[in-house]
Amino acid sequence: MKRMFLAAVAILFLAAATSCHKKPAAPATPKPAAHSKAPEQKKPGAPEKPAAPGSAKITPYEDVNSSADKVIEKYYPRVSGLGDPAVETAINTAIEQAAGMNAKTRMLMEDKEYNPQFTSQAKVTYNRNGILSLSVFQTFTAEGMPNESYIQTSRTFRLEDGAQLALADLFAPHTDWAARIDSAMRNRVAADNIHLLREYEGIAAPGDKSGFYLTDDGIALYYQIYDYTSYMDGFLEVTIPWSAVQDILAAPLQQAS
Repeated sequence: MKRMFLAAVAILFLAAATSCHKKPAAPATPKPAAHSKAPEQKKPGAPEKPAAPGSAKITPYEDVNSSADKVIEKYYPRVSGLGDPAVETAINTAIEQAAGMNAKTRMLMEDKEYNPQFTSQAKVTYNRNGILSLSVFQTFTAEGMPNESYIQTSRTFRLEDGAQLALADLFAPHTDWAARIDSAMRNRVAADNIHLLREYEGIAAPGDKSGFYLTDDGIALYYQIYDYTSYMDGFLEVTIPWSAVQDILAAPLQQAS
């Protein structure tokens, strides 16, 4: 009996010790952007499709640099078919810069001791009516980081001259476009019961850090994680349908809806 009792005690002790050394659960990741997948790559040898009127020809491009102590992966499009090489060069240079690292990420990548990994995935979201728009979703991680870092950025170009458009450029002068966008964002927050870290101030507020890109459905307005939302809630984003702003759009976007 004494031996059986000692054996039972030993089994219980081993079970307790094992449970104490279980690895903690991995932290949950935030909601990623809907376009976080890398652009689909064209099959080798597939013929190029000519660009439709008012659009650019898009060719997927990848820049991958991997080594034993770091990984850098960038996927972004290149444009052609515009008829003006200088405009194509300006747009392609701006796209490549948008897909690259910001200053903080470059600094972190230099610390190779923690095996940093950077991925940038760009996607064309609108390519007609003489306008090209794309969004870029970036992730950065390294050993020892509790969570991955996410950044979203975007660019919108006028194909005629390669100019980068600001949000105000999409609308006719002296219209209530800012109020309409703010109303759409507040409605989204209320409808989805999104918890904000601070009250939404609007795109006209001093220091506003909103970004935007165009889609076939409308204008997507977004904020980085921690601007208004927590890591777990992900990016704060709303798409304003073309029909909701069609009467105040600048040409040629009046044809968008």
